[in-house]
Amino acid sequence: MLRCHETVLEHIEELSRSAHDGALLLLGEVGSGKSSILAVAHERLPDTSSLVRINSTELGWPLSGVSALLSAIGDARVAEFAGRFVLRSEDPAHLAEAAGELLAVLRGLNLPRTLLLVDDIDRMDPFSRHLIGYMASHLAGSGLRIAASAVEIPPDEPLAGIRMLGVPPLDDRCAEQLVPAGVDPGTLRLLTASAGGNLGTLVSLVAGATAAQLDGREALRLPAPPGPAAWAVFERIGRNLGSHQALVLDRLAAAPLHHRSSVAAWSSDAEDALEELLDAGIARELGAFVMLSDPLLRSAISAALPARARRTLHVELWVSSGVLLRPWHASGADPAADFRGPLLSAAAELASLGFPSAAVEFADRAARLGRAGTAGPLATVADRLLLAGEPELAERCVRIAAAAQPVEPDAHVALAVSRLRIDHVTGRNSMLPELDPELARRADPEVRMRWTATLAAITAARGEFASARLPLAELTAELPTASDATKSIVAAALALTESEGGDPLSLPAPPSDEFDPLLLALHARADILAQDYPRARGLIQRLGGSLVRPSGMWAGWLTSLGIDCEVRAGRYGEALEYARGWALHHPGADGPAGFVPLRVWAAIADGDLASAQEQLAAWSENAAARVGPLPAASGLVLLAELASLRDDVERACELLLLADAISSSIDDPALTRHLAELTEALVATGRVRAAERTAGRLAEAAGRHPSRWSTLASARAAVACAPAERLPAAFLAARTLHAADDSLFELGKLHAAHARRLDAAGLHADAERAWTDARIAFAGSGARPWMRRATPASAAQAAATDTAPSLSAHLPLHELSTDERAVADLVVRGMQNKEIAAQLFVSVRTVELRLTHIYRKVGARSRSHLVALMS
Repeated sequence: MLRCHETVLEHIEELSRSAHDGALLLLGEVGSGKSSILAVAHERLPDTSSLVRINSTELGWPLSGVSALLSAIGDARVAEFAGRFVLRSEDPAHLAEAAGELLAVLRGLNLPRTLLLVDDIDRMDPFSRHLIGYMASHLAGSGLRIAASAVEIPPDEPLAGIRMLGVPPLDDRCAEQLVPAGVDPGTLRLLTASAGGNLGTLVSLVAGATAAQLDGREALRLPAPPGPAAWAVFERIGRNLGSHQALVLDRLAAAPLHHRSSVAAWSSDAEDALEELLDAGIARELGAFVMLSDPLLRSAISAALPARARRTLHVELWVSSGVLLRPWHASGADPAADFRGPLLSAAAELASLGFPSAAVEFADRAARLGRAGTAGPLATVADRLLLAGEPELAERCVRIAAAAQPVEPDAHVALAVSRLRIDHVTGRNSMLPELDPELARRADPEVRMRWTATLAAITAARGEFASARLPLAELTAELPTASDATKSIVAAALALTESEGGDPLSLPAPPSDEFDPLLLALHARADILAQDYPRARGLIQRLGGSLVRPSGMWAGWLTSLGIDCEVRAGRYGEALEYARGWALHHPGADGPAGFVPLRVWAAIADGDLASAQEQLAAWSENAAARVGPLPAASGLVLLAELASLRDDVERACELLLLADAISSSIDDPALTRHLAELTEALVATGRVRAAERTAGRLAEAAGRHPSRWSTLASARAAVACAPAERLPAAFLAARTLHAADDSLFELGKLHAAHARRLDAAGLHADAERAWTDARIAFAGSGARPWMRRATPASAAQAAATDTAPSLSAHLPLHELSTDERAVADLVVRGMQNKEIAAQLFVSVRTVELRLTHIYRKVGARSRSHLVALMS
């Protein structure tokens, strides 16, 4: 059973299990999968259900449907009664009376619970439909439950009163379950969209596609040929339209989209007709364009027009269509003419405007006219599709272009650049695209420079800095002659390579007119690694503003960059809010492959550390080869943190040693941030000498690559492995280094390390005080999972004294008013006063007054102390 149909099936199974008799009506277009759902329901409930398939040839036989329904009950008494059952009148009142008599007989038979699955009840004879409609609302005591399917039910029929449930259209994930393995994802997206989510149509389109089309190497015919579902939609909508609406409908179907302003030129009442179609949901308006809502309707209208009429219509529309759409209508008016260049230019423009489906349709029409010489323009279309957040469609464009032989040198390198960018944003960059040395040598120097700079930037983003610097050095002589676009790519590459130990203030910034989301993302990543968090936040905000349309892919990048920035800045509260927002709008999605999966952060935000650990462990398998040493090491460090939070110190130490091995080529300790954690883990597992060596490595590396984090982490590592007699001095020195604007999370880690050392020395009271300071610091940073951790000895002591009341038990929370408790709860979630005011619809001043009362009632010294007490 398809995943998207499981919910409908659950409703049917719930009806079957219900103690109350009732009915359910499934509504869906022809081919939507209604029959399959009922068949699966019958397979799952073989002992209590009966499948009734309606024979449409009996439509003219009164009561043939009722007879089939009663026969399906499988009781001889019911069958005998059905043979004698006749209508005394066709009057609606008498039909209702007959339904009552039939129900009375059924109730008297004490039938076992039976689920009748009636397929295509709308094809049943009218008298039977009316009788069953009357019965469906009064089934109590009959033992019957009815689940029926239909395309549509007239509103004046009794069946219209049954509880209705729509069969949802196929989405991309469900479509993957239907097609053979290996179908190109971009092609599957197009076929699913062309099918309008209709199961039967998609199966037909896949069966009719060639192997090259399914593999993404050959263009599709778009709009797709219509099937039964398309003709059914055409007939249903067409019978309710006037001639002026039909005229506008024909023109809307002639192209994937139209300028809204061009409609008035179609006829004197075209604007009124369009408004009516928009109101009816048959057409939709998006920005400056209008289009048909249902691809099935468009495919049927296009196929219904004779070829000559279609060409005449394109000639008419060419006049009023505007520059962007003229290549489409020109190619439709004269199919033999070569409009590939204009079509591909228009495709690139449409992708830039945020209309990827229309862009693909234009590009496919160009490719069907002949692929020779189209590789370069197709590479441009692919790049624009990627910027629009459509990597699967971009990859398909590259495949079609690569299949065009021969490929010119410039186009060959341009395609390699496109594939490199696509692979990076989708996390498939473990292997470089193939670049023919001879073709690359003959390519334009500008195109070669773009390849080299892109390769360097993406290599550096993976954490392979030495490999990235080598190609960048080759660009030094040619860079002055490069275009602004190429210089922008070089700036991103330089920013990333110099983020390893470089001065944040010296990192190249993206040009003010740069709107390439990938380059902005790479620059933001460079600033995050260089610990210039304010500039990184500005670039992340700029990246969000550069997007031409909502995109799940770029939303993932924005969220991952935001989390990475705030985690490295020590602002875990903000990072976890990012994760909660992602989980709300994109449940179950991972985000970009080159970052820790967003599902992991969402689980941490929910406090489900076991789930987060399990998911991150799966992602970390072979991550170094897949996404590079830097993301892989960062994932292992977080996985080690999760293991430590669950008191699995041995596992944490293993993971940190693995991170150390993977990141051996990265010299700047502030990038992977594992050496201080490894020092603590080694001490916790009794390997003090190894811990001292690791702390020494960190101090030396921090000297070579000075940064704020390295300074603080090196001091923390010194506390973790300091001899007992030097522990007070080491802690004092480390604590003194922390300034007011430094990371509270790092301060919490310092206090926690100190607490563990005190605890190990038997100074449990001092350890508890240190741990309270750690909790306060973690609370200030919003890192709630770290607040719940306890030192080993203090945990044992708490377990032994199980009668001792907890800190929260002494809190007079009952003294807080409802309004004060609401403010306190939002403070614990990490929200600021302005956010709390907006959430509760009060002024900031009111929030401040309530906080003052809360502090006094619970004895809190500060906001962080309040969070620590309440947690």
